[in-house]
Amino acid sequence: MRITVLHRYFWPQNYPYAIMLKEIVETLVASGNEIKILTTIQGGDSECNLRKSWKVGLGVDLNELRLGPEKKRGLLRKGVNAIYFALWIFWKLISGCQDVVLVGTTPPIIVATVVRWGAKIRGYKYVYHCQDIHPEAMRVTGSLKRSWFYKWLLNMDKKNIDQAWKVITLSADMCNTFERRGCRVEHVEVINNFIFEEPQAEVDVSVAKSKIKFIFSGSLGRLQNLEVMISSFEPFKNREDVDFVIMGEGILRPRLEELKSELDLKNVTFVGQKSLDDALAAMREADVGLVSLSPGVIDVAYPSKTIMYMASGLPVLAIVDEDTDLARLIVDKDLGDTAPPDSISEISKAIDKLVRRFHSQPIQRQYVQKTAYNLFGKEVILKKLERVLNNESEI
Repeated sequence: MRITVLHRYFWPQNYPYAIMLKEIVETLVASGNEIKILTTIQGGDSECNLRKSWKVGLGVDLNELRLGPEKKRGLLRKGVNAIYFALWIFWKLISGCQDVVLVGTTPPIIVATVVRWGAKIRGYKYVYHCQDIHPEAMRVTGSLKRSWFYKWLLNMDKKNIDQAWKVITLSADMCNTFERRGCRVEHVEVINNFIFEEPQAEVDVSVAKSKIKFIFSGSLGRLQNLEVMISSFEPFKNREDVDFVIMGEGILRPRLEELKSELDLKNVTFVGQKSLDDALAAMREADVGLVSLSPGVIDVAYPSKTIMYMASGLPVLAIVDEDTDLARLIVDKDLGDTAPPDSISEISKAIDKLVRRFHSQPIQRQYVQKTAYNLFGKEVILKKLERVLNNESEI
């Protein structure tokens, strides 16, 4: 088939989905599909040259829109860039030829809507790959209130879901969100993201340790419930057997560092944003990976850092809503522990429980890593995605 893959970001831009799309494209080319890519470029010559040599070797049609820089330019520049990208996408789709379009959720709603309009004009099918669900995610964070505008966006994205040939999302919880909207869901496939890195040498079996290091790696934003998480560290502030590392950047970092000072948390360290390689190295040196989401977020997004932690052999403490895909996975497979996101005391208890376990009979890192690759290995997930995009039945 002639498949057009479009997304705001694409490798070598250092975003997880941008890296993932490169692997998806290579898999689709290997199975005989003709691929066109529509994306943007905001980097320098090195980024351009990497893409050019890659596309020539693979034989894909790469189309790039150069956008102005957005860092420290405010919401206006980001909004202008998003609209410009959507208009460019629309023109490319109605003036080109494709059988299937794969569209993601960046920028939210607007690009999928443009793809839907193009499908009506050109007659192609589209696959909507939902890494998160908007506008519900905007409402959960408080950035968008229930209003006529929210309802308008909700109705627009309901049409994007209903009129898609296929929809791919990351969890049953997210699929249930579509169903609560009133969307049809018989064409929705639940396929999680894959582990980006090739399998590392097997990690060492965990042994009893004198100091346990917990690590949080990711965005320091409103979705992550981080004030509650950091507040739960207070009972351990005078303990010498526990350390907490916060890796990442985001709008809440100043407030979180202020909270650290208020609570006098000397064993909490902020290390800022790191490259993917450095982040993976830090995970391999830690003992427990922290996943924290605000109440309700698990219904509209899946914390992919969970998979990265487990691929590094890290047990996980998931601070998420109970009776969800992620909570069940961790409990059923004995991959760590869970705690409700609205209870500081319960989170503290879960931390203490894991520390005591590490001092006696820790979870074996080899087991965690093997389970991660069995469930989320690149080959496992790419095979599922290839089956869906090539319209093959599951054997």
